[in-house]
Amino acid sequence: MQPIEHPKYEEMVAALVQCPTEAEAVAQVGINRSTLYRWKKDPGFQRLYEEARRELYEHVITQVQAAATEAVSALREIMANPEAQENNRVSAARIILNNNYRMLSSSPVSENHDRKLTVADIIASVELDEEAFA
Repeated sequence: MQPIEHPKYEEMVAALVQCPTEAEAVAQVGINRSTLYRWKKDPGFQRLYEEARRELYEHVITQVQAAATEAVSALREIMANPEAQENNRVSAARIILNNNYRMLSSSPVSENHDRKLTVADIIASVELDEEAFA
């Protein structure tokens, strides 16, 4: 027999993924922190929370991938635009080459690394010298 989940579990899970702190999440739902602490020990609550976090993570990954594609396109346009200032064209080319090198050197198929490349690694490797475009 499956245990009955508390009716506020889904509301609490939604608040946890939307609010920056647990304190704000419990205030939004109208429960106290000790209740949340107890709920977090419940396998049913844990399942709902992990599922919501996974869905949020997948959504963020999709958004980052779309933005990265647009960012590379923008850099390529600047690099190829003969009317752009020369320092902007050089900066765009440098950013693309530097990040390409970093990504390749930390690639899962690289001889130097035996771990998988994560999206966080890719984001961390992207350096944009905003002053170069001033």
